[in-house]
Amino acid sequence: MPAPPSQSNAAGETAAAHPFRAGMRLETRVVLRFSAAVALGLVILFVPAGSFHFWQGWLYLGLVLGPTLGAFVYSNREFPRLCRGGSNSLTFSGVHPRNSKR
Repeated sequence: MPAPPSQSNAAGETAAAHPFRAGMRLETRVVLRFSAAVALGLVILFVPAGSFHFWQGWLYLGLVLGPTLGAFVYSNREFPRLCRGGSNSLTFSGVHPRNSKR
């Protein structure tokens, strides 16, 4: 019996090519990446300052990371199909990106 075809994304990459993304939900990836961004921001801003008592650093982190998190929460709530569907959710029904003329 032949092996089932693997699903690929718009770039032609299969899930096996990206094992980190293969089994993780979008929400999990966003939480991990957001946590990494916060940690990196803390290191970049507060290690050179030598203290956490650097209000400009906290303000900057809030102004950068707050809207980012807010945009994800809003789009995930208002457009769940877009956030979970991948590239196929961006097409009209019956129209596939490979068949459309550019």
